Amino acid sequence: MIRKFLAASCAAWALGAGAACAQTVLTVSTYLPSSHPLVSVGLAKWAKQVEDATKGEVKLRILATSLGKPEAHFDMARDGIADVTMGIPGYTPGRFKLIEVGGLPNMANTGTGLSVALWRTFEASPAMQNEFDGVKPLAVFTTSPMHFFSTGGEINSVQDFRGLKARSAGGTMTEVERLLGMTPLLQPVGKSYELLSGGVADAVINPMETVKSLKFDKLIKNALVVPGGLTASTIFVVMNKQRFAALSPENQQALVKASGENIARIMGEIWDTRDSDGLKSLEEAGAKVKTADAALREQIFAAAQPVVDSWIKTAQDDRGADGKAILESMRANVAAVEGK
Repeated sequence: MIRKFLAASCAAWALGAGAACAQTVLTVSTYLPSSHPLVSVGLAKWAKQVEDATKGEVKLRILATSLGKPEAHFDMARDGIADVTMGIPGYTPGRFKLIEVGGLPNMANTGTGLSVALWRTFEASPAMQNEFDGVKPLAVFTTSPMHFFSTGGEINSVQDFRGLKARSAGGTMTEVERLLGMTPLLQPVGKSYELLSGGVADAVINPMETVKSLKFDKLIKNALVVPGGLTASTIFVVMNKQRFAALSPENQQALVKASGENIARIMGEIWDTRDSDGLKSLEEAGAKVKTADAALREQIFAAAQPVVDSWIKTAQDDRGADGKAILESMRANVAAVEGK
């Protein structure tokens, strides 16, 4: 009754005096530029849903400029520098090992399948959640499955990867590149154009979407689409624990309900839509786009298999987790979402 009275009074005051009710404003910092669709479309959509779900009592203010380096975003949320952050686990190699199941080779064909499957796997795995000690995890998801983009020649066998310098987001991507004979360059995805145009990198392993959004379509001569994906980058959205605890129980519940799989699906669908735009942009720029046939896929995934074996072993040895069970859960969740 009191809550209804306060809400009615607040509404009347807002109408009569042009004022707004007390509102919790949460700052959101992201590793991506504010123009990237994950921010301008994905986070913006989520922010509106949170505001609606909390009846305007919680508002997310997405910052136009990041409050720190890409690799600092987890700690920024933990330490309260930002209330909510979006970042990539791979930028701090070795710190978030279990979540990298989402980036293993040959996992999925769509961003939606991969992202939703990762959240479902994470939600059912206490061991995975333990890696996020110190923050309130709101979502984990992935990029779409990644493919290969080069300023050089066509890839016809795994030998053609050898000696190439390629941008890497760290983690599994770095291991895959090394197994294929490339030299990884640990740099944020936003540096893709700079690295390729300056000749620092010969190639990038990126989502197809980035070809257009990061404007390096005209630099690419050859692209190799690998069904199942070479890898993917896992992404988190986390919140400062104290700020979450300060919300009312009702607003905590509303925020959690609007997050999780909902965020994963929003982001996955963005990747899938934008990947189509990226492919079109690449073709219009005159690049040669080739889809790896069964023989080439077999070569690639055979070469990359040690990264899967290593992940399973590390899950057990370093985290005390059943890596095989997590991987099986992840593949089952992908199959359920993609309808395999």
